[in-house]
Amino acid sequence: MTHSKTQNLGKRLRTFLLIVVALVGGWYLRAGLAPVQTATTTEDASSSALPNAAQEAESSTVWSCSMHPQIQLSEFGPCPLCGMDLIPIERSANSDESEAERQIKLSATDRARIRIQSEPVERRFVEADIRLFGKVQVDESRLASLTAWAPGRLDRLFVDYTGVEVAAGEHMVSLYSPKIYTDQTALLSALDAQRSLPLNVINAESTAVSATVDAARERLRQVGLSAEQLKEIEERGTPSDHITINAPIGGVVVHKNGRPGMYVEEGTRIYTIADLSRLWLLLDAYESDLAWLHYGQVVEFTAEAYPGEVFVGTISFISRELDPKTQTVKVRVNLDNSEGRLKPGMFARAVVRTKVATRGRVMDRSLTGKWICSMHPEIVRSEFGHCDLCEMDLVTTESLGYVPANPDDQEMPLVIPVTAALRTGRRAIVYLELETEDGPVYEGREIMLGPRAGDWYLVESGLQEGDRVVTNGNFKLDSALQILAKPSMMSDTDHNHEHEGEDELRHDVRINRDFLRAEDLTVDQVRFRAELLEMRSAYFEVHFSLFTDDHASAKLWATMGAASVKRTRTIIPSIEAREAWNQLEPDLIESFEAIGDSIDVARARTEFVRLSSVMRSLLKEFDLDAKTYEAECPMAFDDGARWLQSSDAVQNPYFDGYMKACGTVLGELSDLNDSDE
Repeated sequence: MTHSKTQNLGKRLRTFLLIVVALVGGWYLRAGLAPVQTATTTEDASSSALPNAAQEAESSTVWSCSMHPQIQLSEFGPCPLCGMDLIPIERSANSDESEAERQIKLSATDRARIRIQSEPVERRFVEADIRLFGKVQVDESRLASLTAWAPGRLDRLFVDYTGVEVAAGEHMVSLYSPKIYTDQTALLSALDAQRSLPLNVINAESTAVSATVDAARERLRQVGLSAEQLKEIEERGTPSDHITINAPIGGVVVHKNGRPGMYVEEGTRIYTIADLSRLWLLLDAYESDLAWLHYGQVVEFTAEAYPGEVFVGTISFISRELDPKTQTVKVRVNLDNSEGRLKPGMFARAVVRTKVATRGRVMDRSLTGKWICSMHPEIVRSEFGHCDLCEMDLVTTESLGYVPANPDDQEMPLVIPVTAALRTGRRAIVYLELETEDGPVYEGREIMLGPRAGDWYLVESGLQEGDRVVTNGNFKLDSALQILAKPSMMSDTDHNHEHEGEDELRHDVRINRDFLRAEDLTVDQVRFRAELLEMRSAYFEVHFSLFTDDHASAKLWATMGAASVKRTRTIIPSIEAREAWNQLEPDLIESFEAIGDSIDVARARTEFVRLSSVMRSLLKEFDLDAKTYEAECPMAFDDGARWLQSSDAVQNPYFDGYMKACGTVLGELSDLNDSDE
């Protein structure tokens, strides 16, 4: 990726930022952000009056980098990692060695200048808003097939096409069937024999005739005749070689398999009818969302067809399997569609508002102490019973992960404000405010965080209720520790900082593209690579959706791709990766979101050209171009256009119909040079 103007601008911007950081670091150093003693004693005054030679004998100057405090050299020069000019750190030989390594004490003036604020660690129920995307679909439990219950010929279909709404019991098919004619004749003959018997006389003969009549009626019921049709045949007294098959349920005809004049066997499906008064909403939830999602929760969502209007459903199922392609789990929501406004295939944006307790449990007062059906979450009772729909025994909501009716204090999670945590990959640092006789001392502590819930982090370990954590000014405290070469957010406690050689330091940092393929990847590198692969998968899904003319699916996958891009910006594992990412991110987000917001497939295809270009740069830059093919169509958009795909056969996303095979596969992207564009 070579854009000289962009690179020059980026270099000037980085140089300017590095100069600013160096100046700020020097200012903090001179301003007294190192550990200080607020009281001035006579001894201090006398020591300050020592001759310059004596002071130089009691202190030594070490040159360090404000961005990489592990760099400590005896002479001035550039940082071997980032190239910034080193700054001096004066260490007094009489400094207090007993002071904790992660502690720093500030004067009252310094505390006011950097506006330090702190809050206590507390236990409380916190809320999280989980945002999901998905599509409205037919409720599979409300599908019915109209089939031929006897062999014959379809003489007439009263419903000519799909999409027609029918009522339960409405006539659908006129079927010619010799078998039904024979069964009707047998019934009428048995009825004639029954009428010829003396009245009110019960003997073996009358019993046998009655049994014959009942058997003949049962045979006709088994081939689909209703009680009304049987009554009509008996009153008419003559058999018919045609029978009318009625709709088993009310709903919309979604499949039509029969044709007039077609011969059918017993069990042949003629129509499929869907009851659309209730629907499903299938949402895609990421692994990080699963802790907040539980059976029976209320889900709010919006549909593009009704801007600003909020619909409500209930979570009825969370899949036990993770989709390996999208790394998501399907969450099913039951919807009431008695007004018929929602349509299968609609795209939806949903939110689940969860009040979080400990151990992944959920606080929902509307479900506290209640009984619920494990098949139909809309059935909730205040006492034990059976489901009105499936007659299954109701179960307690506590057994499904909800907090009991009278929760104790331990059910409330230990939480801290989001602003209190300094996160860098898998590590999290907080600064505690410790009260001493000489005033507050601030101590850095590494803790383990749970998931984020809105403006709060759940704390797994490292803190106790009542501890005071710094919520404002903590980053400046951390910067001060970095300048003093003390452990901070940027320091890894598992890393040996005693390297002395420049070459050894360069090797340890390993800032090159091979980090994405190394065998000893860090957690941050693994997460970064996973998000890049997820972006690539989302791109391939958008491509295939456009290739198959599925505009709604393309919008869905593009929205997921944009979400992945936004997540990635917080986990860039190296300076080099950050520089490359910053040039790609804006176009990635804009092109993904443009497809997600497109009003028709033509607009989506236009935006897909730009997405394909920036995705090509992304895959080449981060060495993820293997098993990816680049194709080109010279007729697309007059001037021609390219795209990426996972297949080596042409799948043109820019045209409909026979033009889908138009174009040429240029080869695997890993084998193509940038000059081939």
